[in-house]
Amino acid sequence: MVRWSKGILNSFDCPYTNGFTEGSNNKIKVLKRNAYGYRNFHRFRNRILHMFHHWAQKGAA
Repeated sequence: MVRWSKGILNSFDCPYTNGFTEGSNNKIKVLKRNAYGYRNFHRFRNRILHMFHHWAQKGAA
């Protein structure tokens, strides 16, 4: 703990976290695990964009 005390204390001063990024990565990994049948990267990319497009619309409403 002593080695990481500076970073730990700084985390209380900074209101930002990487929670959104971690959540997004998790959603993509779950999609990748469930959708191994996509034939090419273009379809996989479109599915990711489609998934986050609907997610962004829910947050805006």
